[in-house]
Amino acid sequence: MKRPAVLSLLVLFFLLPLSVYAAEFPELAEFNPVWESADPGTSYDRSLPTAALLGNGSLGVVNGGDAQRKLFVLTRGDLWSCGDLSIGYEDRNIGPISFADLEIRPETQNIASTDTLDLPTAALKTEGRFGRGKVRLESCVAAGEDVFIIMGVSDADDVWNLRLVPHNEKKSFPIDAGSSADGCWVRRSTVNLLPEGDPRGWVRTATASLSAVGAELTGITIPEGGKEAQASLKIRANEPFAIVIASDPDRRFTWEELAKLKSDHVGWWKDWWAKSRIALEDKELESFWYGQVYLLGSCVRQGKFPPGLYGLWVTTDYPNWHNDFHMNYNYVGTWYGCFASNRCEAAESLPDPLLAYLPRAVRNAKENLQKIDRCKGRFYQNTRNYLDSRPDLANGIDDAALFPVALGPWGVSAEGEESLWSQISNGAFQCAVICTHWEYTLDREYLKKVFPLLDKTANFFLAWCEKETLADGSYRYCVWDSHWEGSGLQKNSAPALGCVKHLFATLVDAAPILREIGIEVPDAKIAAWNDFNDHLAPLPVGIYPINGKPVRMLSGVENADGSANPSGGNAINLESVIPGEAFAFDVTDDFRTLAVNAVEGNIAISPNNVWSGINQTPKLFATAIRCGYPAQKVIDAFKEHQLRRIGQKNFHLHDGVHGVEKIGAMEFIQSMLIQCDRGFVKVFPNWTGADAKFENLRAKGCFLLSAEMKDGQVVRVSIRSEKGGRLRLVDPFGSQTVPAGWTRGQTRNSGKPTLERAFQPGETAELLWNAEAAVPVPVTYIMVCCHSADKGT
Repeated sequence: MKRPAVLSLLVLFFLLPLSVYAAEFPELAEFNPVWESADPGTSYDRSLPTAALLGNGSLGVVNGGDAQRKLFVLTRGDLWSCGDLSIGYEDRNIGPISFADLEIRPETQNIASTDTLDLPTAALKTEGRFGRGKVRLESCVAAGEDVFIIMGVSDADDVWNLRLVPHNEKKSFPIDAGSSADGCWVRRSTVNLLPEGDPRGWVRTATASLSAVGAELTGITIPEGGKEAQASLKIRANEPFAIVIASDPDRRFTWEELAKLKSDHVGWWKDWWAKSRIALEDKELESFWYGQVYLLGSCVRQGKFPPGLYGLWVTTDYPNWHNDFHMNYNYVGTWYGCFASNRCEAAESLPDPLLAYLPRAVRNAKENLQKIDRCKGRFYQNTRNYLDSRPDLANGIDDAALFPVALGPWGVSAEGEESLWSQISNGAFQCAVICTHWEYTLDREYLKKVFPLLDKTANFFLAWCEKETLADGSYRYCVWDSHWEGSGLQKNSAPALGCVKHLFATLVDAAPILREIGIEVPDAKIAAWNDFNDHLAPLPVGIYPINGKPVRMLSGVENADGSANPSGGNAINLESVIPGEAFAFDVTDDFRTLAVNAVEGNIAISPNNVWSGINQTPKLFATAIRCGYPAQKVIDAFKEHQLRRIGQKNFHLHDGVHGVEKIGAMEFIQSMLIQCDRGFVKVFPNWTGADAKFENLRAKGCFLLSAEMKDGQVVRVSIRSEKGGRLRLVDPFGSQTVPAGWTRGQTRNSGKPTLERAFQPGETAELLWNAEAAVPVPVTYIMVCCHSADKGT
């Protein structure tokens, strides 16, 4: 663009009314939670504690204590025990175990301080009376290294007694302690209960080493029995000190090293918060969203061990469901919100347990397929033993993957290979979210990594799905699956259809790229993908008896009276939307009515149970928004049944059973602000019309969008393309005018007008609404770079 044109556009930019930019992004510190140190919330729980949570994706810390002591519960995300791979015996289960406690007790046993979780820096700040003086403590888990740092200062000389105690609920797990002249340590190990020589077994060990900087550690002792370490910390008035927990017993730190760790930590979190932000003029929703972003950044990190049900923060040897990777929705639910929030790297470890288990999943498909339907159906009396009608599957399926419900790390199942619970869609559920990752990032190295998993999961469904010829001579492929554990196989279960469709649609779209990255896929296989994708059965429809409305059904098998069963109050049928991505905004009016009816059908069964159901949190609210259910009703229900009923200061929605999958509920807020549907993008697709804005939310195809709504009108949309490509934006302005540089199109199903434009990698564009002329105005196009530095381009 020539300089005079740029100048004229910039002049126009500055002449636009300032009221356009009235909404303000909140300061993170507005949402800092505060506890009395004597009442910090629960520190131990079979699910997630309610106290302040710190973490860096591998080392976790839970705040605790009372009026006499300060407590930090140390946890590890990778401290998994190798049980005997059976089900029902807690002492022999596979699963992570708790680690150790750091207890700080001033000699006077007098504590009257407050703890504040500072979101901008991910640090716990303690201020007030602590022993003989007033203190300021700042505690954090370093972002770049597994080191827990407590920096502080007291206005009085004092002595604090320290204890480092390994947990010991399972007495057979070895614990140990040791000391040196200037520090001490404790160690805890897991056990391997598999037979000697079984290659699947392992032993994990975690060590916590205590040292100090700026204060003297004295009286270092290991009490008789060697089960803990003790020391006294001599503090001098107004002299800074630090208590440090590291994993190496020989490691000691200088002030310079601690300052570097702290600086890197603050920098990491600054970058994390800068990835995207929202402003809703609704403090409850904003607090929840920023709180989930905090929890996501604390428990999941790129290149680190993925989180089980309770993430890093396992504080007992007996967590619910042994904190496994639950393969229907619990495991993947944690990541539902990371993509649109522009934090895709958090999900890079998601496929790792599945890839590790893949050889055994292949064996399951071949050797354990006949064990898949040993449940005759708790909910459908007409369930038959499906496999008896499929002699072609008598010898299993070759080169295919079949995953159990409960997966563990390093290639094992948490409940044994035969723990299938009649669910054949476990792999498809995970693949659906893996496909979503690819769609948002177009990361070719990631695609290369996950292709063996996608390929073998697709191979399973190519053989498993039944080809059904219809009266008109056409055909479709039907999926038989259990909609939840042990419910028995049903024909065309909606969640399975959504996830399987997502898998095959992704493979079809990615087929040309696979060859470009060196993966040779035979033409016959690509043809099979296309045929399956084109002919997979549609989401079933039925009449719901309570209100007589047609709804999207739970499965193709109806109630005894022929009516649809939307799912008995548990909105499983809507999982075809998330993670299945079956549809979003671009549907016909008739389709939209069926989707809204499906939401209302679930609500009609039991309004309180549906909105407050403990399995609903990461999926119902987001799917309701994407189905087109009124945004304000969804917001009101979320506040009433989730935030105000079970919301905790530490941002967790604590129902006593579930864990970090609740983080995924942040997607319902993002889905009100931006949605993607089969190549189209829409801003504020289902919003209340209140003033709001967002910055750097991610759309599929590697586009970052920022937008603002004022007085019910979208007034600004900014776009940056990371990797180039064509953006098809549903026209947010409602004008007949097409801005210069853009072309007019329309959505595939609903026929809504679009603004479309090709982008180069790194290119940005911005559209502003000219209120006086009632037309959108292109401000400027800027080429940031010609070649993206993102990996995989």
